[in-house]
Amino acid sequence: MGRNNLVLRALSSLRREYADGGMSLPDCARRIVEVVEAFGLRPVQASELPVAITEDDLGVVCYQVVLPR
Repeated sequence: MGRNNLVLRALSSLRREYADGGMSLPDCARRIVEVVEAFGLRPVQASELPVAITEDDLGVVCYQVVLPR
C-alpha cells in the first residue's frame, strides 16, 4: 500500500470519527496536524497543481440499475 493510500485512510478515519461525534472539532484539527507531521506532508506549490479542467474535459456518464422483483 502506497503512502497516499495510508494518508487517505488516516484522514478518512478521522472524518468518520468526527462525523460520528467521537471527537470535537479542535481535537479533529489537532489530529489532522498529527497526520500531516507523521507523514511529512508539505504544501503543494501552484506549479505542481494539475492544469485546470475545461468544458471539453467534461462528459456525461449514465447508468441504469435493474432490480429483481
